[in-house]
Amino acid sequence: MSKRDFKFSEKYAVWLHHQKRCWRCRVPLRLIETSVDHFVPEKLIGDARLENIIKHYQLPPDFNIDDFENWLPCHRHCNEEKGSTFELLPAHDAIFRQLQTKKLAANRTYLRIKEDVNKDKLFARITSALEAGEIQLGDLQALIADLSNGAFLPDETARPAMIHLDNGYWLHEDDIVAQGPCECGEPHCVGANSTVYCYFPASLHAWVVKKHLFWKCYDELVSCPRCRQTHKRGHIGKSGVCSSPYKNQSLQLDD
Repeated sequence: MSKRDFKFSEKYAVWLHHQKRCWRCRVPLRLIETSVDHFVPEKLIGDARLENIIKHYQLPPDFNIDDFENWLPCHRHCNEEKGSTFELLPAHDAIFRQLQTKKLAANRTYLRIKEDVNKDKLFARITSALEAGEIQLGDLQALIADLSNGAFLPDETARPAMIHLDNGYWLHEDDIVAQGPCECGEPHCVGANSTVYCYFPASLHAWVVKKHLFWKCYDELVSCPRCRQTHKRGHIGKSGVCSSPYKNQSLQLDD
């Protein structure tokens, strides 16, 4: 585990720009369970072996172990199991390329959050309270639902910067490319009492976003109105799944 006490804004930026999943086991991560791992171990700061790593992987001469070009999201237990050794392996080339590609965007995200000091402090207090068990995720989910519905807010169009989705993930409003009620056409969505209001992040495939379906409705098995076969509602008209695909797959239309 890192000796560094990471700020929430740093942890969020690392998590957001590295696919929101543990780099070691590749399992998706919730922000609350994310720890930040130094890909090149911290103990090599100031060590002569670092120069050999920089030369071997052709890293920038000013490569900084304790910065975004060396930080990756990780489960706490995966972080603990990793240890503090570092071997010169060919597979590390791809990881270093990813880190170099993502470092500027991650730093911009960090600076954007840092600029709002009060927000940063609030997030820190919330995460500390969660870690201490003083509040539960369900408490935040209920509060955010109230805020999203306009409660306590003078501006009815305002909504929180961080949105907690029902699948357990957190979504920043900057990541949203589409939103609105589920378009399943049913009186209520699968597993809900009414039509669910959905948020679609940029990380989703364009087909999924275009469908505008609550994820449980998307995965619901239905008798396809086009091909009369049984498959997921979200795959109606999809080439390779539905035997009567849309002619225009991008717009999901037949003209």
